[in-house]
Amino acid sequence: MIKVRVPGTTSNLGSGFDCLGLALTIYGEFGFEETESGLCFSGVDPQYQNEDNLAIASYRKVKEEAGFGRKYGLKLSIKSDIPISRGLGSSGSLIVAGAVAANISCGNALSPEELLDIAAGIEGHPDNVAPALLGGFTVALKDEGRFFARRCLIDERLKFCALVPDFEVSTRKAREALPSAVPFSDAVFNLSRAAMMVPAMASGDLKLIALAMRDTLHQKYRAPLIHQFEQVRSACLASGAAAVFISGSGPTVMCIYENDSFPCTMESELSAMHDRWQAIALKPDMHGATVLEE
Repeated sequence: MIKVRVPGTTSNLGSGFDCLGLALTIYGEFGFEETESGLCFSGVDPQYQNEDNLAIASYRKVKEEAGFGRKYGLKLSIKSDIPISRGLGSSGSLIVAGAVAANISCGNALSPEELLDIAAGIEGHPDNVAPALLGGFTVALKDEGRFFARRCLIDERLKFCALVPDFEVSTRKAREALPSAVPFSDAVFNLSRAAMMVPAMASGDLKLIALAMRDTLHQKYRAPLIHQFEQVRSACLASGAAAVFISGSGPTVMCIYENDSFPCTMESELSAMHDRWQAIALKPDMHGATVLEE
């Protein structure tokens, strides 16, 4: 049995569309055991008990790339606090778990860079799998079919609050909501702010972070997919949030805050909303994917 713990993530961070990501202190634990044949699942929804399960697919892909492509069965167990289809990296955690576990079973035949390339290739973009694998605050990009990521400094005292609703927003619909082209001025607006996010996160300067998170590329197009988004955003700011942004493709709304009472205040504020929302206090996770047992 190989057991891996992987953090949930938030991506984009406002201006950093498809390139900025952050690992958070919410986790999934994944157990993998090779068998003679077939698949066996524990803690997995029946609709995901098949070869298309991202953890299974990722495990097999890494084994194949490492030269261990023989036929085998798998037992997969999952115990996760990461909400599914909420913009907190649930799919990325599955992919990274499978990749790391398979690499362990191969004697760490592949480098972290190779694992990132495989994981991001399965996900289609690197902004969630990079922090899930490496931990901390990451910047990632794709060039000529390959993916690259680096960790950046972050003030570990920063406090995040995930406001998670009881409804989903599919990544496909969130992608479809985006325009095929944007004004040049919008691109420049985001480029400058995404670049500023790197020193802002390192310093923990909340005013600079709020400025750097302003976005014109994706959030205004995705906001209508999140029920009562403007009311939730206004409630966050009125309750003292330093910055508010859509986590990944949504529907989770992420806040950065100072006052320790903020999550409780938001629970109370959101109780009046039509949908049920949960406020989860989080911190940056600095470790990324961790092997618990092998």
